[in-house]
Amino acid sequence: VCLPGCTGEGVVLDAVTDEEDCSQMVLKWKPTEEDIRFVSKYVVERKDFGGEGKWIESGGLSRSEGRPYEIQVIESRADEGEMISAGAFRLSFHFKGKHDFDTETKTRTDWIDFAASAENVKSHLEALEEIGSVDVTRSGPDEQGGYHWTVVFPDPNSEIDMASEESLIGKDLPMLQVTTSTLNAKFQGEIRKTVTVTELRAGSNNGYLCSTSIDKTVASDAMCQLSIGNLIPNRGYLFRVRGFCDGARRWGSYSKVTPLAFTCKADVEQALLSNAVVTELGHESFKVSFNNIGHGEVQMRVDSGSEWRSLTPLGPPDDAGQRTFFASNLSPSTLYHLQARPPDGLYRGITKSIQTSPVPRKSSRLTIGGVGEEHINATWTVLNALVTEYQLEMRELKSGRYSTEQNDGNARQWRPAKVNDPEVMKMKRSIAEVQVISTRADPGSARIDAGTFQLGFHKNLGEARATRLRFDATADQVRDAIESLFPHPKKLNRVFRSGPTREGGYSWTVHFDPFHHPGDVPPIVVVSETLSTFSTARWTGPGSMLIVSTKRDGIQGKHFIVGEKISISLEDLHPYSWYSFRLREYHYDPIKKQYAAMDWSSPTEPTRTFANEQANALKSQSKVDNFEASLNHVMLMDGSGNTPPNMRDVFYLPGVGGGGQSGGLDGQPGLVIIEPLSSTSPVVARHLGHTVFHYTGDIATYVVPNDFRIDKLEIRAWGAGGGAIAGDAQVNNGGAGAYARTLIRVNHSVKETLYVRVGGGGLAKGTGGYNGGGDGGVGSTRGGAGGGGASSVHSNADDRL
Repeated sequence: VCLPGCTGEGVVLDAVTDEEDCSQMVLKWKPTEEDIRFVSKYVVERKDFGGEGKWIESGGLSRSEGRPYEIQVIESRADEGEMISAGAFRLSFHFKGKHDFDTETKTRTDWIDFAASAENVKSHLEALEEIGSVDVTRSGPDEQGGYHWTVVFPDPNSEIDMASEESLIGKDLPMLQVTTSTLNAKFQGEIRKTVTVTELRAGSNNGYLCSTSIDKTVASDAMCQLSIGNLIPNRGYLFRVRGFCDGARRWGSYSKVTPLAFTCKADVEQALLSNAVVTELGHESFKVSFNNIGHGEVQMRVDSGSEWRSLTPLGPPDDAGQRTFFASNLSPSTLYHLQARPPDGLYRGITKSIQTSPVPRKSSRLTIGGVGEEHINATWTVLNALVTEYQLEMRELKSGRYSTEQNDGNARQWRPAKVNDPEVMKMKRSIAEVQVISTRADPGSARIDAGTFQLGFHKNLGEARATRLRFDATADQVRDAIESLFPHPKKLNRVFRSGPTREGGYSWTVHFDPFHHPGDVPPIVVVSETLSTFSTARWTGPGSMLIVSTKRDGIQGKHFIVGEKISISLEDLHPYSWYSFRLREYHYDPIKKQYAAMDWSSPTEPTRTFANEQANALKSQSKVDNFEASLNHVMLMDGSGNTPPNMRDVFYLPGVGGGGQSGGLDGQPGLVIIEPLSSTSPVVARHLGHTVFHYTGDIATYVVPNDFRIDKLEIRAWGAGGGAIAGDAQVNNGGAGAYARTLIRVNHSVKETLYVRVGGGGLAKGTGGYNGGGDGGVGSTRGGAGGGGASSVHSNADDRL
């Protein structure tokens, strides 16, 4: 019996009669190696051959969330109107390679071209010290010339030594880091954001579903086995099974139905147990009803070593002889065994098993961050990959910071919180792209009875061409031809063929897989066709006899990834007011096929919004100036060789202040951070946001906010690094820029504007960097490199602070 599943490969499903318990049967099937890598759960359905004939879900197998293989995506992107057409970038693995620019240590890749092929990226990554083998696929370019490189750690197609301590399988790996990028476009106005790395799926050591090996990582030994209970003795049943591929987030097709299988014959006690129905199930109790038991009894125990105990009946039997029993004070997630006997009957030790549900898990913990006059920022971490929606509620506390649910009778009721981006709170379903390939002829003309055609796919795959297809090609032939245009594993979902029409025309409807082809897919291209040349039919309308049209544009979905941090702003709050917040999540249970809400998280500690400007203006008239001693304090630090100073600073950014590397590289630019601070009241936050100034080669301005809470500015500045001269010795490196940090007073009596110059890195060819970098001298054998420019802040266009 064949189970196509998510991959199209089959398994054999077998139903075996349990001779000891006539209320159950055992199903066995052996999945293929490809199935077991991608199917995360199986669901079995049964049909009562002597009943109503409906398919009923009867159980399933699943494994913990996660996969043995880590998947990360390298993406280049640009703002609308920008085009990526040149440049390169470099990557490192693990955090220790972030600032180590020596490729000989194998902690950072060589330069990767903006349009590098999948094989090229694969070779660069596999050259790193900690990476053995990876599988890389590429898609793109998009309208801005951006590409996606999907990296699987390790390569599932390679031979992997599972006993090796260096194996990357079964681990949640650190992220790849973009250390340098020279792409000639900007994203969100910045070059450094043009190339990013995201984690599509964290690695996991949960192992393969149904694997019988010790480490659960060998697919070839897999054997699935599932006991189906609550069956009626001496009755025939049919079974079928299907798998869920969580990578593609879809169910596979059903298997073929098993041959009719019968449960064994049972005595009275077994029949009673087989008729038991669980009517209520909790984590500490359950209720179970028995048909035709009358005044009989039911006993329960945990395992063979514990004592049987009688269950409490909830009233006498009804007219049909049905009686309900109740068990309480149980342990969560525990399997309990039952035995029943009719009046004047005997216990035969025949058991029925009921497992209590797990303790309800609370939703993700909510963390409160930045605070404003009318908003508060909140952050949480995704804990469940099946989450479909988050809900946030707020409660205004009238008793201030000491409010609790018990003592604050004046507190407002919990109500939904208004957020700045509601789309962040919900999962968005992926919709597959659908395209239609059609042949056509003039009505009433001869039939399309000869000729071939050839397909391609957009310009991103260069000269890739599919094999030629006959005018009446089957759906499988068209599918194979289109899939040959994509690198593994970019497969299609399915292809349907309809026709022929009266004129011999066919249509092939192509459904793309939304996981491998997310979003709007460029149209399939007709490279060439000979239908109009060799066929007796004719087409006199516009276009070719063979056309490709888009029936439905694909939409890229959004799914929550375990470990992902979600940040959101809670809006429309009252100034200078206390609030508490709570979070809960909804998730979809694929077994029960329904949505369920988790418990609310614990309320956050009371948090107060900032006071408005008028209230703070009054307070500022009587404040004590207690920071005079800090105004004239300046911190100065120098770098070490070409290594920038104070890299531990929370505002430091990679690629700032370093000297050029030996081999003739330019120095890195500087950086300026201006942060307004408050010392007016302990109630409000002292840090009120900061502004970052990157190197532009020109003067930038900073207008001090008109906020009476702000009474000083903290300025951090990194100078630019000098360039390096040719040669491999460390003495050829450029020197790092210096670091300075100081405080200045804010004068609200006038509108204050500061002028910022960020130093440019010295050039290896000898030109000094912007804002005072000295030019390199003339040597006897080679010239010196340019010095790095200063990063400075001025009270006007000329005078420095």
